[in-house]
Amino acid sequence: MEFCFNLQNESIDCAEAGMRIPKPTTTPFRQFYFPSSYYLYDYVVLRLLVTRDVTLKLRINELALSRHHFYTVLHYLKDREHHAKAFKEQVLRDNRYEKIFASFERAWFKDPLVNVLDAMKTIFENGAIVLYNIAEIFKNPLDYFAATTELYDKLRAHEWLLDNRLGEEITADTFEMQLKESYFSHIDPNVIPFVFLCIGNENEEAIFHEIAVCYTTEFNLIECSPNVHYVTALKVKEEDHFICPEKFKMP
Repeated sequence: MEFCFNLQNESIDCAEAGMRIPKPTTTPFRQFYFPSSYYLYDYVVLRLLVTRDVTLKLRINELALSRHHFYTVLHYLKDREHHAKAFKEQVLRDNRYEKIFASFERAWFKDPLVNVLDAMKTIFENGAIVLYNIAEIFKNPLDYFAATTELYDKLRAHEWLLDNRLGEEITADTFEMQLKESYFSHIDPNVIPFVFLCIGNENEEAIFHEIAVCYTTEFNLIECSPNVHYVTALKVKEEDHFICPEKFKMP
């Protein structure tokens, strides 16, 4: 279906817009089909937050979906509310839960005052639930956490900030080159599968906040657009996040 409008947002005949209009069929279609398969999202983003304690470390925030087909996703979520309600029961019946709880504490970001199961349930309800059946991998709730942690471990993301200091000034090009040489040498050198995202502080300085790593829905690394858009907690990412400038600071 195609609808045409002029610059004043007034509906016009599409022929006037120069579009080629096919000849009408002698027997109009009364029944038609959607594609046999389709994705609710075109890529997924592994969000790695910059955390600090004694040292700097990247931790998983979530595996987020692209915001393409956003409203379809919202509708899809409503059909899956029963999964969220059964989350704890499903998890505790899974033989892997102790191992995955331990890996969650090691690799994921969470509020220290919240227990692991409640933290996982919140992540699941706020977005992971719509990633069921991605690459035919996510069959139950713990699959999401296991697969996401595996991506993190394959990247060796816990090592990325070992040589950086609190408050250190970073040059984006230099940091990008270091990561590509040390952790992405196995992919096309022209592909940059990550972007650096910053937030501003009270002194209007750019502070390193997270790295977004982009994957296909089969979990192959792909070029990450500087304007990567993902949905987090079923909302478009916060506007105070921005692409890091050429120079920025560690927290």
